[in-house]
Amino acid sequence: MKLLTTMSFFIVLFFAAGCKHKQTAIIPKQDPLALQELLARLSDLPDVPYGYQVKKIEKDQRNPDSVFIEYQANKKDCVQHEDIKKMYYSSMELLGWNFVSEFQGQEILLFFERPRGKKCIISLRQDGYLIVFVLSKKGDLS
Repeated sequence: MKLLTTMSFFIVLFFAAGCKHKQTAIIPKQDPLALQELLARLSDLPDVPYGYQVKKIEKDQRNPDSVFIEYQANKKDCVQHEDIKKMYYSSMELLGWNFVSEFQGQEILLFFERPRGKKCIISLRQDGYLIVFVLSKKGDLS
């Protein structure tokens, strides 16, 4: 419970700190080519998991390596969180990410890190949403 509270605090702090001066690029659902282009540029993340579709992508214009991706399950009854977890464990390792920690509660949180400090938080939610946060230091090129 303490880990959840701590991680929730950092996630809220991350968003609250960025809200005042945040400049984001939101790729609208109506522009599938821009969405595909942005996803293609995120070569250090796995492809869209089977059974999900991309709902929204945001990136910070001041730090384009920091990205928020929201996926929604096509049918939330068919989503098996254990299968999605296994897919992320193996795919992230192949893409150069190191597993750091996991939390299971109302949602499943997976934490990964790259050797140069880039962080990734993956949230598997009961409502059929999958959220991927990629946080990097400004100026990182990893």
